Amino acid sequence: MAETIKSALFVDYDSFHRSQDDADGDAAARLAQTSVAWVAAIESGKLILPPAEDGARRRVLIRRCYADPALLGLHRSALIAGGFEVVDCPQQPGRKRNAADLNITIDTLDALHHPAGYDEFILLSADADFTPVLLRLRAHNRTTAIYGDEAVSAAYRAIADGTVDAARFAAVLAGETLDPKPEPIVAESPSDGAGDGSGFSAAPDRADIEALARKVQAATNVPMFSPRTFADLFRVLAQEIGENGYHFQNTAENVTEKLTAAGRNVNRRQVLFVVKGLALKGHVFSTTDTPERLAEVFREQVLYLAGNSGTELDEREKAMLPAWILGRSPVSVKPASAPAPTATPPRPPTPAEAAARKADAPPARRRVPPRPGAGEKESPVVAARAEPVSPEIAEPPPEPRVAAPPPPPPPVLKTAAPVAALPPPAPPRPSDPRNSVASRFAAITKGSFGAKPG
Repeated sequence: MAETIKSALFVDYDSFHRSQDDADGDAAARLAQTSVAWVAAIESGKLILPPAEDGARRRVLIRRCYADPALLGLHRSALIAGGFEVVDCPQQPGRKRNAADLNITIDTLDALHHPAGYDEFILLSADADFTPVLLRLRAHNRTTAIYGDEAVSAAYRAIADGTVDAARFAAVLAGETLDPKPEPIVAESPSDGAGDGSGFSAAPDRADIEALARKVQAATNVPMFSPRTFADLFRVLAQEIGENGYHFQNTAENVTEKLTAAGRNVNRRQVLFVVKGLALKGHVFSTTDTPERLAEVFREQVLYLAGNSGTELDEREKAMLPAWILGRSPVSVKPASAPAPTATPPRPPTPAEAAARKADAPPARRRVPPRPGAGEKESPVVAARAEPVSPEIAEPPPEPRVAAPPPPPPPVLKTAAPVAALPPPAPPRPSDPRNSVASRFAAITKGSFGAKPG
């Protein structure tokens, strides 16, 4: 058998009258007239998020409504018929507000020590004035739930264990029938349904998308629409602006009516939040707006709101955001690629391979000084080097190199293998015929050729 949660419900009627009257003039009156319906929705778990674990059902044992008799007027009987105990909190002279929040604080602390042992305290007030009370209840191991709309800060939401969803609460006040569970947050993938092989499938896991939506909604009050509802909203919004232009309140009302007629569970406050978010992001509405462009701007606004509220979204959550807001596959978050393998250094050749490469290598060429032209004489050194040398290092005859004239390039000698620079010539020997040529050339230059020794 499912566990029963014993709950105590305290309602600040005046704060709801102020907040709801600003948005809808009849909402404050419907708060009393529909009290039976929304209390039943609280007990069944349709209004409080997250849902109770293990299918537990609430039983509201205390129902108290704190109101100024002048504001409540003839709606008192409707609250009493809904099982509420009405506590009159008239406005005191010189004060703009009554003492409803002070009375709720005192009664909550009294109920904390009641023999019934209440498990949960539900504080329905549009004012975030009960932070000390929530902290005290948590210290006594009691769960709490608050009313959460776009005016409630993320810090105040973090203290409570649950939140009465403002959108669904407004739907009950309007007489709409709620589904047993909130509209599922299901990612809608492209028609091909194929993944990209990079860590995400084309259809992200429903639980992950829903967890992301709840996290963002708790911190920023972004409506918890399904991806299909977001897609319809941006499509109808672009169509409305293209046909009638942009007029803020009128635009939000017309879009809400069209979405409601199409069967979407939305209200004007939620649509107004999206339209206002687009404007705050700096988007200038025009007849050329497309649903894709509006969705992308709102995704950027959601990221800004999350960062501004102190809620950090990791890279995976940021990548999943388009699957919720834009209704498409998330951006892949690829793992860091491994460094490219370095090239293996070449293996040094073996002695046999080195000898084979040396034998196959083309002969090296070296430049030699040009031979003297006609009427010129060679110097002894050049002449000596031009003469044949020993057979061990003999060089082949020079081969002329073909080149474009003029002037022709000097001839280049081929060698069988690279040869180091030649050493200086050895001293001439008497028997060497080259010595006689050199000595005669020296005698002519000195003018002593054929002279007798003195």
